[in-house]
Amino acid sequence: MLNAVNANAAMTAANPLSGQPTTKDVQDIFLKIFSTELAHQNPLSPMDNKEWVQQFVQFSSYNQMATLNKQLESLKQMVGFLQAASLVGKQITYSDEVNATQQGIVSGVSQKNGELFVDVGDKKIPFTSISQVKEQKGVQV
Repeated sequence: MLNAVNANAAMTAANPLSGQPTTKDVQDIFLKIFSTELAHQNPLSPMDNKEWVQQFVQFSSYNQMATLNKQLESLKQMVGFLQAASLVGKQITYSDEVNATQQGIVSGVSQKNGELFVDVGDKKIPFTSISQVKEQKGVQV
């Protein structure tokens, strides 16, 4: 009988680079496990249909949760980017590489390897190092 731990291990092994299984991965793994169970089942006590359906539902649920998780992560990144973009033209206070407090006007936003940066002059400041945001002095918004 397949349990949640075995299913999770099998799913993670399916796509080790991204960690996220595709629908085809889910179907392939399920069919491999199911055919193995059928090949090794006791002919005098065959697998119950309810068990088979339960296992299929477990795999389907896992795939749906993985898809939802991926979509939520994408939404989180978009919201973060929009939040950073709203700082363009504003004065920020931030900590630099040596933990000294600096100020500057945000001129742009970029993202690298999932991390957000704001552009201040020719520097790329990690979004997480911003401690204060103010309207730029002398500028009406």
